[in-house]
Amino acid sequence: MPVSADPTNSYTLGYTLYTYLKGMGELTGIDDKLKLLAVNGVTPTEETIAAGSYPLTAAYYAVIRSDLVADHSARGIIDWLKSHHGQAAIRRLKLIPNNRE
Repeated sequence: MPVSADPTNSYTLGYTLYTYLKGMGELTGIDDKLKLLAVNGVTPTEETIAAGSYPLTAAYYAVIRSDLVADHSARGIIDWLKSHHGQAAIRRLKLIPNNRE
């Protein structure tokens, strides 16, 4: 069956960022028309993505050299990202903070 311009009349499989889909859902309601697929029995949710139990995720890393002095500003940025305020900033950007250490 050819793909229709009407998304409710299409039979296709696609992927997108979970947070993008949820954000667009708030604006357009499109997420009500789409089905998020479980992988290995795990449904994608903010909790399963943050915990690392949903297998189709991508992580972004903040990396610093191991030989930097303890009071280097780069270490301060890492500490801030892991702090309550840093985690809140990540959430404000509609991203999911990593709750694993």
